[in-house]
Amino acid sequence: MICCWMESLYKYSPWITVCLVYFMTSYSCLRFSLIPYKYFTEVSKFLFPKHPRNTSLGSKMANVKTIGHRGCVEEDNLVENTISAFKHAIQNQCDMIEFDLQLTKDRKIVVFHDETFDRLCGKKGKLNECLFKDLPQLIIPDCLKNQKFSEQEMKERFFIPTFEELLAIVPMHVSLIVEFKENTPELIDQAHELIRKSGKLRTNTVLWYGLSKNTNKLVREYDPSIPTMSSVKEILLTFLYYQIGLLPFIPLNYQSILIFSERIDIEKVSLKLNSHFENSQNKKKIILFLIKFLLFVFGNPLSCVPKISEHLRKRGVGVWFLGVHDDDYFDIALKGNATAIFSDYPKWLQKKFKMLEKKGTGLKEVVL
Repeated sequence: MICCWMESLYKYSPWITVCLVYFMTSYSCLRFSLIPYKYFTEVSKFLFPKHPRNTSLGSKMANVKTIGHRGCVEEDNLVENTISAFKHAIQNQCDMIEFDLQLTKDRKIVVFHDETFDRLCGKKGKLNECLFKDLPQLIIPDCLKNQKFSEQEMKERFFIPTFEELLAIVPMHVSLIVEFKENTPELIDQAHELIRKSGKLRTNTVLWYGLSKNTNKLVREYDPSIPTMSSVKEILLTFLYYQIGLLPFIPLNYQSILIFSERIDIEKVSLKLNSHFENSQNKKKIILFLIKFLLFVFGNPLSCVPKISEHLRKRGVGVWFLGVHDDDYFDIALKGNATAIFSDYPKWLQKKFKMLEKKGTGLKEVVL
């Protein structure tokens, strides 16, 4: 039956049939270590033209090593994505800070991660349905509730900042990672204008992106000169291309890739999908099935990260590890050939890098 089906497919499209047979053979052999990966790479050379190295990240951002994730998260009792959190990251010598942008109901750009206020403000409601003047105050940690703060300190520590306020405190030598939480041309247009006025475009110290492929498509079309990071789909495709031996020959649209340090936890993935597909359980089931199938076929992605990282950095792509918050994850990033590290704890991260310097070691370099 399978032979008849393949014969019919071959008559319809020999090229699709050859690619399908190649894919099925490669993932089976790679999964059970029947044939070394390098042999598939050799075969791929005859099927696909070799793609040149990607060198548009730029020397400034290629040398980035430490990235303050949302400035910092809870380190020294600071709240993420606040002016105080970003100042903390800058004071602790982060080369780069990452943050999230959204629009309020009256079209003000603010720095905030979540869609709703529940987690960070303890209030109900969505940010994009709220006027800027009505934005709630962030939750004050219990250990600080009896402490007195000046009006300026309160604003910097416990209020949602505007993008303009953030740009005003970032030195020119510190690079920015702008993550768009909305897929709207208006947000991208306003953000680009503010970045241009800040002078960051002239110094090539801005990278922008969205985790959705549609957002990345928008920003790449809007200003191709600004580097982007991989979307979730691009991350998954990169791992897939590696497993079937095609990665060296596939064009890459991104200039840095985000690698998640944690192993894939199906229960956590399931909970995350619940929030995204509340009205479509069928989609959730299909995605979960595909993830489980890929994990069975290829094993956990972290096992192949070092080889993928080595290949990508030689193509001029930054390999940036997210979720590095303790010694174990720091070791995973080192073994994974990371070129830079995201952390919620900039002060802790600087101590780790000073220890590496004493040992005479460090992260890998992006090859430009």
